[in-house]
Amino acid sequence: MYEQCERLTDGPNDALKRDLAALKNTEAAVRAAAVSKLSKACHQQTVEPLLDLLRSEDTQVRIAAIETLGRLGAKEAIEPLR
Repeated sequence: MYEQCERLTDGPNDALKRDLAALKNTEAAVRAAAVSKLSKACHQQTVEPLLDLLRSEDTQVRIAAIETLGRLGAKEAIEPLR
């Protein structure tokens, strides 16, 4: 399945900024690829933008966001997923 993050980091990171910006791209494939990269970042800043993607019209983007939130151990995702 996937390896869950042991803990989330919270420092500045240029690659993280680029991937977070890509979440707003109009193309679903670009957003899904950014989510995939963010799943490996284990960074606290990714949680809120990923929660926003749970409302995406694109199924691939929603699934990627759900999987990444699970990997991050984001308890904030529990309620929106009910």
